[in-house]
Amino acid sequence: MSGIMAVSPEIINIIVSHLAPESVVAFALTCRGFYQQQMPSSLHLEEQQKSTLLLWLEQDIPHLYFCHRCNRLHVWRPRFVCDGHVARFDGDCRVFWQDPRAFDAWYDLGFYAARLVLNRHLYGEAHGPALEETLNLSDDIPSFDEDGVRIKRAWEARIIDNELFLHATIQIYHDRGCAHSLRSHLDHPACFTTHTACHHVGLVKASMVSYKSRLPELDRDSGSPALFAPLSGQLKSCRVCYTDYRVDIKQHCASNGTASPNWVIVIQRWHQLGQCRSPKDGKWDNLVAWPCRKVLLPRIDVCEAGTVYWKWMIHDGEASASDREGAEKVRLGAQFAEPPAKEPWRLVDKIGTSLTFAIMLLNLA
Repeated sequence: MSGIMAVSPEIINIIVSHLAPESVVAFALTCRGFYQQQMPSSLHLEEQQKSTLLLWLEQDIPHLYFCHRCNRLHVWRPRFVCDGHVARFDGDCRVFWQDPRAFDAWYDLGFYAARLVLNRHLYGEAHGPALEETLNLSDDIPSFDEDGVRIKRAWEARIIDNELFLHATIQIYHDRGCAHSLRSHLDHPACFTTHTACHHVGLVKASMVSYKSRLPELDRDSGSPALFAPLSGQLKSCRVCYTDYRVDIKQHCASNGTASPNWVIVIQRWHQLGQCRSPKDGKWDNLVAWPCRKVLLPRIDVCEAGTVYWKWMIHDGEASASDREGAEKVRLGAQFAEPPAKEPWRLVDKIGTSLTFAIMLLNLA
């Protein structure tokens, strides 16, 4: 015998007596002999201890992933999704949980799709789907409200320093150069949630306690009769989540060959999703947090503006020295997006306080 098998059972028993319960189980699962000697006859693990053990097993057993909903291991398999959408991998869990989405319904990225892509990177090919096949998507679709308005979308994903990054490019234009139809499309309420940077930039009050996000760069200048004006957007950053974005408005020749200019709106977004080890991880939690929920550590308190864009650009394998220098200049010129006039969560807090006070009065009566 060699290695740990050559150690006397007495010494092993002394070592095991100092281990936590989940570590004892993990040690017993290493081989048949240790399982017979060290596996506790009556095993009871607290929820946190069970989670720790299952997370260890997830690293060693292919085709399984740990579910934070039910505290179990599931086999990962893609669920059927429509073309152009991110696949879902959490179909085996029977616990009802409204899994918050990081983006809109067009790019329906859930936490477990992101986690499994990172699992493949960290633990091996059998532990998750391929990044390129799962998260790199593109399409060219007609608009839902205006004839002739088209939307091109392209998503690219990378893993940088064991963290997941995404870059989205959205182009909006009218294929016959009709500026009025394009403006009507941008002013449609449904575009408040699709043509945006994240849940937090450009908040617009939709009702008493609900808000929608809209990029202020897409608003029409009330002091000008023109429907659009050329814009070479400055890089901006969300104050809450790890999102950088810029908006460019350009003119091109219409596809039908007429002389009328065709306005093209280009929205670029860079997102840093973190390591996706838990739904409560700071970067993921900030990204999916709706405006009515106050996050524990906003990005503006810990990170400079423009850093997500900068990390994406400098880790590009094809980036030249001049490209890196240009990315650095853009980062230095980046600014945080303007905060809303009144934080929406403060209104929710006031409503909750008023309800609590009313319940107290009823109880006293």
